[in-house]
Amino acid sequence: MGYETSVSDYKGFIGLDVAAMRNVNGSVYVRVPFDVSDIQGMNEDIRLTLHMRYDDGFVAFLNGREVARSHAPSDRLAWNSQASMSHADSSASQFKAFDISHSRDLLTQGRNMLAIHGLNVSLSSSDLLITPKLVLSKMVQGVLPKEVLTYKKSISLTQSAHLKARAFYQGEWSALTEAYYALGRSPIPGDLTLTEVHYHPAEPQHGEFVEILNIAQDTLVLDGVTFSDGCSFVFPPQSLLESGRRVVVAQDPQSLRAAYPGILVYGPFVNHTQLSNGGERLSLLNASGDLLLGLKYGDEAPWPDSADGKGYSLVLRDPAAPGALNDPALWTASHALGGSPGVMDVNETRSTVSSDVDADGIPALGEAFHGTSDAEPQKVEEVFVIRSVIQSNPEPSIAWVMDVLHDPGATEILMDIEVSVDLKTWQSAGISLEKTSEVMADEGRVWLRHTLPPMQTLPSRQFFRLKYFHPR
Repeated sequence: MGYETSVSDYKGFIGLDVAAMRNVNGSVYVRVPFDVSDIQGMNEDIRLTLHMRYDDGFVAFLNGREVARSHAPSDRLAWNSQASMSHADSSASQFKAFDISHSRDLLTQGRNMLAIHGLNVSLSSSDLLITPKLVLSKMVQGVLPKEVLTYKKSISLTQSAHLKARAFYQGEWSALTEAYYALGRSPIPGDLTLTEVHYHPAEPQHGEFVEILNIAQDTLVLDGVTFSDGCSFVFPPQSLLESGRRVVVAQDPQSLRAAYPGILVYGPFVNHTQLSNGGERLSLLNASGDLLLGLKYGDEAPWPDSADGKGYSLVLRDPAAPGALNDPALWTASHALGGSPGVMDVNETRSTVSSDVDADGIPALGEAFHGTSDAEPQKVEEVFVIRSVIQSNPEPSIAWVMDVLHDPGATEILMDIEVSVDLKTWQSAGISLEKTSEVMADEGRVWLRHTLPPMQTLPSRQFFRLKYFHPR
């Protein structure tokens, strides 16, 4: 019970609000009836502990006898007594244990009464908190269970962990203590970038979202990181983002998780905020309120028109490219309707030319060109097939026919076939980028068939490779 007039964690502890006592009386009385079913079991092995959350003081009585007190006046208690000193909110919000085992003989079979005289430090105090908890425990002699890990020296953590601990003293366990230890650091400017903004969905079920990418080398602790302009959201405790991973903040996180299983999603936006359909500024602040990054996007040219209510999202072409995010030349529309929350978009691969997450020898830019995934290894022959064609008319010759798997939606990625005789010097094979033929594949992809001009004399050996690049 208690009251609170300012923002505080007390509001989660208060069941009975007694704000009416403010500026009237510094005292409040609490009675907690409880039953004891087996008084015969009360012996020296039984410990009786009163746990109290209190702001600012109290005197506790068990069946009419005083058993504990804190911050109570030294003179006689009165109906309007006040606490002798204040109890800091940070301490008051934690239970403090008072061993009253000496008073266990006051307990009786059946109904008993715990009474608390709560004390505030002043009539005008902004808050009051009284939360009692009476605990009976039995001291057990013997050894610790085998499943219990004993703390003997410092524990080295190799990853973030939620640890729980108890103390074992004279055969009795203490209350549980727990803490979360995050292996990471707080972000600084340059660690994060906005990679996708879905500000004007075409359909309500494709809700608004923003996507952040960790471009640092370390795991980042996002606790307290805040979107302040545009949408409003504060990352809760234990929010970690590993290097190279993306996190999405969504207007409707539940629907987004259902549509895109496995992505990291937070939300919803708070304070009834939403992204502006006409463009606005987005600001991401650290826990201290300092700016980490900002973006001012628009809905008119040169910003992509298809991201404005036509179902596509804004996608950053190159997360590692220099320049301000406000430059519309750095942004394009997403490859698919609804965007690509939580994963790399096909049209956002300029900075990942050399990355090869699945180590299959095909860079991420190539995976996007072929319509394959950089998270699932592919064999080269599944995307690039070479065969020879022998011709005898009019003169004996040989031609190379090359089939390259292609996703027609990857319109911002080009491909060239290069040739070498020593694996050191490479040059374009001179094949026109215009396909000579097209054969349908699966999942909307096609095989692009390219044929080299016939040669009557072949070098002793030839090597071919695919080069992927963006048009300038």
